[in-house]
Amino acid sequence: MSKLFLIASGMENPKKWNNRISRRHNYLNYGLLSLATRIKSLGYEALVVHGGFYSPDEIFSEMVILGLKKTTFPILVSITSFFAFSWAKQFCSILKKNITNAKVIVGGRWVTTNREEWVKYEIPEVDIVVSGLAEDLAEKLLCNNLIDSNQSGIIKNPHSYKVGSVFEINLDYSLLHNHLLFQPSIEVSRGCGRGCSFCGEKDFSLTKMKNPSTISQQFQHLIDIYSTHELSPYFEASFFKPNQSWAKELINVRKNNGEVYQWRCESRVDIFDQKLTEFLVNGGLKVIDLGLESASHTQLLRMNKTKTPNTYLEKASLFIEFASSLGVWIKVNVLLFLGETLKTISETIEWLDKHKNYIKGVSVGSIIGFGLPTEVQHFMDSFNCPDASIAQLENKTIGVTRLNLSKEIDYFRSEELAIEISREFMTKRAYYDLKSFSYFPRGYSYQQFCDDIPKHSDNIPFNN
Repeated sequence: MSKLFLIASGMENPKKWNNRISRRHNYLNYGLLSLATRIKSLGYEALVVHGGFYSPDEIFSEMVILGLKKTTFPILVSITSFFAFSWAKQFCSILKKNITNAKVIVGGRWVTTNREEWVKYEIPEVDIVVSGLAEDLAEKLLCNNLIDSNQSGIIKNPHSYKVGSVFEINLDYSLLHNHLLFQPSIEVSRGCGRGCSFCGEKDFSLTKMKNPSTISQQFQHLIDIYSTHELSPYFEASFFKPNQSWAKELINVRKNNGEVYQWRCESRVDIFDQKLTEFLVNGGLKVIDLGLESASHTQLLRMNKTKTPNTYLEKASLFIEFASSLGVWIKVNVLLFLGETLKTISETIEWLDKHKNYIKGVSVGSIIGFGLPTEVQHFMDSFNCPDASIAQLENKTIGVTRLNLSKEIDYFRSEELAIEISREFMTKRAYYDLKSFSYFPRGYSYQQFCDDIPKHSDNIPFNN
């Protein structure tokens, strides 16, 4: 039977620090694996290949070895973010030059939605652009006459979350090329809807948490695929918001099934009380990525992160201190936002310093404008920050706009500050521990990590 190929676009350079360590990261295209799993359930053979940080030429050659030229199906290319757009553009060009009769379908909701014509213009080799979510389009995408019958070359799918059978499906990690290198994830909820101005999920309502029994079933499925219990899954959720009842049920299910694995999640700093935290730790919580974003009242209000900064930061303090006392690794995310000044950043650094003994590490990044120039300008105008502006750079990435945060902090200074703050609160060992739990290839040792640290370490986000 012919095999359907799904390609997760790679990146020419890492999002942040361009060094050998950053290029070790494995970023799983969760949605593409979900689509491949659906395709397999329909009786077809599918393979997901991640571009990673390999060149488009290298990935194409690898896929030819895997049987790309024999497929009778359209080739599906997912553009996960604008950082992957240039890579996808090159890959599609290489593909059509070498396989002239190849049919290419491109998706990736964060890039294609409401930009379908632009994507077709930028990547003329594409036959069809799919916007929104594609996981319920599996059968349609397999149709051989889809491209010939679609005059516009566009499929607009609702940009909303599906639940039910799609949400409950056991993702088949065996469909991943080199799947044993990836730490698996288990999706536990979708959406957020809290309205934070910088977040792509701000307008999508939070779904109900997945039943712990289903989570256990999916973990057992992972054990079968990986042939080991030594897995540390990421509980995938844009906004992880459990309640005590859910946490208690998770504990009971794990106990009944003899499960002792530890897991990681991402959430806000202000939603956990001590009792809920205790339950979650007893249910296997080990690492949490906390979206603090800032400790400046001015910036928190500007981001629409909270309407009561004092209460927000008090709750954050209580949770971080208590969770750390229970052995949870706390990784705090900080976002340098429009309007940032040395004063607002000092407020954040001061807050982090007070909690330094409870924090495993800090990840810092500067706000980026994504999309077309008009979209970026609209985004900036909505915040009424006249001192912020678009950075004029020689080397630009398609769809990625770097920003001067204020007259006091331009783009280059924001990058310097980001790495300075990260180094202040992240050790070499802590960085490795956090990354190896979820993102580094399975089996990547601490010694290998140390060997990869560049001799001139100006662009590593930890103190060496």
